[in-house]
Amino acid sequence: WYQRRVGGIMGCLTDFIAGAIRVILFGLNFATLMTGAVLLGCGVYIKIAMNQFTDMDDVKGLDVVAYFLIAFGMVVIVLSLFGCLGACLQNHVLLSIYFCLMLLLLLGEVAIGVLYAVEKDIIVKE
Repeated sequence: WYQRRVGGIMGCLTDFIAGAIRVILFGLNFATLMTGAVLLGCGVYIKIAMNQFTDMDDVKGLDVVAYFLIAFGMVVIVLSLFGCLGACLQNHVLLSIYFCLMLLLLLGEVAIGVLYAVEKDIIVKE
């Protein structure tokens, strides 16, 4: 009797913790999804409103910024969708894809940081 009772309590606690982690993962990814949508919207707004800035010298630079915001917003949205759907549906494949994409993003950030540290003098001169 005691063994079944302890197992029941631990099973309930494990289910509670798993549910809490799932809710937190969904909430954070939903907030990130909204952030990606804002970035995408800002990029589209800049691209559409660029015809007002024809007198500026650096219109091409503004065009690059608009495309960068659009691309970055789309990447954030897709990444967040994998996290949200994986957490809601409890799908291990979606969560594995989400983990792999987050790992690639982290490795890319580290690579950019190392590249900046190594090539700092050249970047500052330009």
